[in-house]
Amino acid sequence: MRGFKVTNAEFAAIADAIRPQDIVARVAGGFGKAEVESTADNLVRFFRERGSWGEFAVVELEDFSARTGWKDLFETGLFFGLSDDWSDFAGDYHGDFVRLRANGRLMVTDEFILRCAGRHEDVKRIRGGPSRGVAS
Repeated sequence: MRGFKVTNAEFAAIADAIRPQDIVARVAGGFGKAEVESTADNLVRFFRERGSWGEFAVVELEDFSARTGWKDLFETGLFFGLSDDWSDFAGDYHGDFVRLRANGRLMVTDEFILRCAGRHEDVKRIRGGPSRGVAS
């Protein structure tokens, strides 16, 4: 159990059944911008190596980056598009997929897991809106 829910119960029920090892393809189409999907893809690789979606510290990502060559970890912004607002020609987006916990550690949201797993229809159905990015 991850113990950190920031989305509704239906997201949580679906996301709890998905392990990082279940996501074998590159993240595509879940976040609306290639740079954001690249960051998400690297985070999935990080979680795959750890074997769970549990909370983590930035220093753990730094170690992972050094071992795997995730060179743009800090160049594009630590969680580019996953924890901040951004805009492009298609619209404005709110990235609320990585959250800081009270203990200073970080955790991804259930919706992040669903989007990475390609469960776009579940995101769309539960949100009642588009599954491409999180338009505001």
